[in-house]
Amino acid sequence: MNKELILPLIKKLDIGIVFFDEEYNISYINDAVRNIINKDISDEELENTIYLFIAYKNDFEKKVIRYNSKVLELSKKKIFDMEEMIGAVLLIKDVSLEKLTEEVEKQKLEQDKEQLAKYIAHEVRNSLNLISGFTELIQESEDILDIKENIKVIFDETKRMEKMVSDILDYTKREPLTLSRKNIVDIIKNLIHYKNIEHIVKLVDKNNNPIEKEIYVMVNEDKIKQVFLNLIDNGLSAIEGLEEKIFFIKFKEKENSIELHFITNYDKNSFISLSELFKPYYTTKNKGTGLGLVICKKIIEEHNGTIEVYKNEFHGLTFVIDLKK
Repeated sequence: MNKELILPLIKKLDIGIVFFDEEYNISYINDAVRNIINKDISDEELENTIYLFIAYKNDFEKKVIRYNSKVLELSKKKIFDMEEMIGAVLLIKDVSLEKLTEEVEKQKLEQDKEQLAKYIAHEVRNSLNLISGFTELIQESEDILDIKENIKVIFDETKRMEKMVSDILDYTKREPLTLSRKNIVDIIKNLIHYKNIEHIVKLVDKNNNPIEKEIYVMVNEDKIKQVFLNLIDNGLSAIEGLEEKIFFIKFKEKENSIELHFITNYDKNSFISLSELFKPYYTTKNKGTGLGLVICKKIIEEHNGTIEVYKNEFHGLTFVIDLKK
């Protein structure tokens, strides 16, 4: 490709490009270089700045520097014709926004770690205090029934700690998912059958008729089961103790995706903050870890899907999951 064809293309790039001859005299500067360095400086100042950027004797694949208030990524390569050096090229990229985003993410990660450490310390301390207290009661008691009751409390607390550890591991795990085409109607039906709640949870289509058809989407079966099971358990907790129990899962097919609506009623006197539901450690349960819905959101997003929650006409909540077909 000749120079006349290349230069108009280079001129339009957002990356700054500088060509040098074999003596490192500047032979071409595209418009992006001036935009990145400083629009208002003279040609001489611009060239002097470019020479400050480069190392004459050595190539460098990538070098990040701070220039004024910007973060610039530089790379320089010599150009050869056979074994003879005929010039060099310098690439200049403004990565200020990328670096700022990276710093913000880093700070957020550190804050998350600190918050997680405090949460673990708080929960473990509470559990150990409870276990220690009931252990003392066992040692002091001679009543078999009292001892059994106290052992049950200790057992329940260790199971809660086990669940907390499992949730924390899921929350902090970062690994790509393997997806395959699965019938999600069958997945949910099997979960409902496993929990023996067919008489409570109804599966319906968009017209509120019992769902009969198969609906296939690309999912990681184990992970999507975890999401569905969490939402089912949350729904069962919501309707527990209510005289009228409403719980149905509605399937709405769209052109390229499927919506699942997990719909329940709720105690009218209970308060739930929708804005807090997907935040770590927020829970409405006495023994909840506050990580269940956070993990659900993480899994759904790893499927390139979405999960949202709304208040519904039954004074309860509707969780809406959108998954790609």
